[in-house]
Amino acid sequence: MAGYLGAGIFQFPRELVDFAGPDALWAYLVLVAGFLGLFWLYLNVSEINPDRSFAALLRSLLTPYIGW
Repeated sequence: MAGYLGAGIFQFPRELVDFAGPDALWAYLVLVAGFLGLFWLYLNVSEINPDRSFAALLRSLLTPYIGW
């Protein structure tokens, strides 16, 4: 079981990166840029309305459009 788990955690992602080549670096950079963009948005929203959480504000903004 431990060998199977180790193969799933370490071997499979390494094979994906080997197969992807330079595209793996670009995917990682896009991922990091997206995360930093969302974190920036979170900080700006919490600065605008510190009394409400980001999820509560997002829910009030999206409810008319998607019925959340």
